Amino acid sequence: MNPKKFKITDFVRLGILIIIFSSCKEKAPAPLQNENASVPDHKAYGTRILIDTVNSTLTWTGSKPTGSHSGTLLMGKGELFTDMEGRLQGGSILVDMKSLKCTDLKDEAERKDLEDHLRSPDFFSIDSFPYAEFFIDSFIVAAGGNTNTTAYGQLTIKGITHPVEVHAQVSQAENVVMIEVPELKIDRTRWNINYKSKSIFPNLLDKFIDDEIGISMKLLAMKQ
Repeated sequence: MNPKKFKITDFVRLGILIIIFSSCKEKAPAPLQNENASVPDHKAYGTRILIDTVNSTLTWTGSKPTGSHSGTLLMGKGELFTDMEGRLQGGSILVDMKSLKCTDLKDEAERKDLEDHLRSPDFFSIDSFPYAEFFIDSFIVAAGGNTNTTAYGQLTIKGITHPVEVHAQVSQAENVVMIEVPELKIDRTRWNINYKSKSIFPNLLDKFIDDEIGISMKLLAMKQ
């Protein structure tokens, strides 16, 4: 299937978004040292577009009957590809799971306890699986709502891979690509994250944690 050619959108809006990203992002971590964390080779296309890991963000939200927690993850590495006419075709994005932070808890001890628990085998087993990956097979123009593009691909967490589709707002101007994912919900049990899941342990009463994890992303990418 050949997607329709993306339109070059409002340059002023794009410039404002870039300024906001640059001013709000925390100082970037040191480059990844894990040689096994390189983005897998993708089919050769017309242009390679590198994700700007400094000015890209991922926010997560988890819920339970008594409330919710939210936080951030950093992009480890990423690249997108276009065809010869500049249409997005595929790519791969690595998420650095070691960068996981909780941002809603003010008490330092409580925050550390939650972050350590999320890094443990009960949840993401970060010592064994330090990176998650979204390998993008295709981009398709999809009008409607607050998004204009659907990315189809494979999401790998804890070494387990499942297909997902991600609805995004894509803006392109000259050498800059902006991708915003307003909301993506995944069922954590598909990736063997079963801790206090009511669908796995039905006798938890109100002591369960929701299976769905909410994810939003803002990606800035630069054409090479």
